[in-house]
Amino acid sequence: MELFTERGYSEVTVDEIGTRVGCSLRTVTRYFPNKEDLLLDFHRRKNQVVLDEFARLEPSPDPASVIWAVWMALTLNTQSGLDGYLLWKKAAATAPEVMDRANGERRRSVQLALTAFISASLGIDPDTDMRPQLMAATLEAANSALVNFWVTRGGVEDLYSMYQDAARSISELSVSILDAEAFPAIGAQR
Repeated sequence: MELFTERGYSEVTVDEIGTRVGCSLRTVTRYFPNKEDLLLDFHRRKNQVVLDEFARLEPSPDPASVIWAVWMALTLNTQSGLDGYLLWKKAAATAPEVMDRANGERRRSVQLALTAFISASLGIDPDTDMRPQLMAATLEAANSALVNFWVTRGGVEDLYSMYQDAARSISELSVSILDAEAFPAIGAQR
């Protein structure tokens, strides 16, 4: 990650990476068949931690609050890993195509996990009712926006506090969406 950050993803060879970490090219390629896998592996392992937490959840009458609480708890539990995440984000920023792939994989897997949890919690079939998928996509997007905002500001703010602030903002937004004055066309249809 340091080499990618220093010189850019496209300028670093797998052989240089092996030299930097003290192993042969063959050893590196045994675990990471191509250079893209070096960047994706960190992100996939981090994402799996999140997915494992969601898989452990018991259905809840308030799935959105439970989901947000999981992200907040993970922030506290992985505080030491945030520096590694920031380094990964800087390295991945030098390879936008890899970043897009990582984000797409994360978005898809998280939305599937959240949809399953929300569906089980509310007793709703996501194939016949859009609410679980809509809630999952909204929560995933809010989480991604929050983390990206934190990263672009250098990761210096307290991420847990930012989650608390974001929860309030999401709540205010959901109320304003239903406000007839904010959206007169919706009010007229009521």
